[in-house]
Amino acid sequence: MSRQRNVRAASALLPLVLALAGCGGDAYFTVPPDALLNRYAYLPPDTTHEPPEEPYLISLCYGRQSDAAGDVMSKAEELCPQGDLTIHSQDSFWNDCALFHPVRVNLICDPSIQRQ
Repeated sequence: MSRQRNVRAASALLPLVLALAGCGGDAYFTVPPDALLNRYAYLPPDTTHEPPEEPYLISLCYGRQSDAAGDVMSKAEELCPQGDLTIHSQDSFWNDCALFHPVRVNLICDPSIQRQ
């Protein structure tokens, strides 16, 4: 009888486990670390303002296993369509990123340098 109960319990949890394993989606924009906000301008992704002319921050959360580097950079280029993108830093501890996208990458967009 207990074996049947274990099988039922396992089969009830199976959809949840499969759903969590498939969680991922695309990289997404987040807030940069406070230390960088003191040094650079920040352009929120939902803004309708024009990007600043001085270098500014773009921060994204991504998963090393679920997001390709090219996809992360393409997402960053949405907020830096003309300028040069440089990776400033990344962190994966005590940031605002979700469990399945634990790494935050902080990029500097410099509009004065044209991307090649």
